[in-house]
Amino acid sequence: MLFWIIARLGLLSSERVAFHGLGHKQSSWSTMVVAYGGAALVLWLGALIMGSAHFIAAAFWPGSVYAVSFALYTIALSRGEVGQVSAWANATPVLLFLWNPTGTGWAWVAVAGFALGAVWLGGLRRGHIDASVVWMLLSDVVLVIGRLLDASHTGFNPIAYAASLYLVVTGWMLLTMFLLGQGRATIKLVQGRPLWSLFAAAANGGSYLTLFSLLKLMPVTLIEAVSALAGVGATVIGVLWFHEKGRRRKILASSMMTLATILLLYDHRGMLRVQ
Repeated sequence: MLFWIIARLGLLSSERVAFHGLGHKQSSWSTMVVAYGGAALVLWLGALIMGSAHFIAAAFWPGSVYAVSFALYTIALSRGEVGQVSAWANATPVLLFLWNPTGTGWAWVAVAGFALGAVWLGGLRRGHIDASVVWMLLSDVVLVIGRLLDASHTGFNPIAYAASLYLVVTGWMLLTMFLLGQGRATIKLVQGRPLWSLFAAAANGGSYLTLFSLLKLMPVTLIEAVSALAGVGATVIGVLWFHEKGRRRKILASSMMTLATILLLYDHRGMLRVQ
């Protein structure tokens, strides 16, 4: 289990950095087709090598939900700074708690800590929330539905299910790409940024595979707590790699938001209760 936890943190952090590197100043729709289509190819190749290359129909509805969440996630990371956006991926537990506030006083302490970290991190410009933050928050809301659907499908072969789900995700994204006339832009993106394309595809497919593997070993709540740490990892890598301004502020604020998320996940006794 420790291996999968470490792998998830590394791949999820790398994924967020790769999405920004691939999609910065490029079409967000082309970025998601390359990232998720590439991940689907990687997963199907792995399934073929392991003798598990078969489509699992049960992945259709989770994949359809994930397609919406992943699209918003890609737009947020490709248009916003990694250090500014990544920590907001941890907002799902906070939003769910505010919708159904239960738990002890520590839950409210956690929400307050998250809010303080968010204010410190920034995201407000001239009285308006940064658009990339809004995209990430919307992605968070849809993501929880996909996670709950996934949790009921853990009986399937991990790599076959992951490959099937990503095929569904890619199908919806390809359809959107063609409707928007982004086919040529997608080809140019791969030609212009081949290493980022490969990096994004590998990290993306690998991070979901670790998620589905962990669903067999621990509750969704604990997985989200573990995944929350990627907010700090991606922020550290992002601000250093892309030479973002306000490095110390972003790292410390992201750490505060992450620790608050973990505290909330352990305390919340409603939808997110640790069983």
